[in-house]
Amino acid sequence: MNLILALAVFEEKEAAEQAVRR
Repeated sequence: MNLILALAVFEEKEAAEQAVRR
């Protein structure tokens, strides 16, 4: 399991959620 990959996916998901909320 890549920590960097997990962090990137988590950040992307949060960004997408914020974009959808706006």
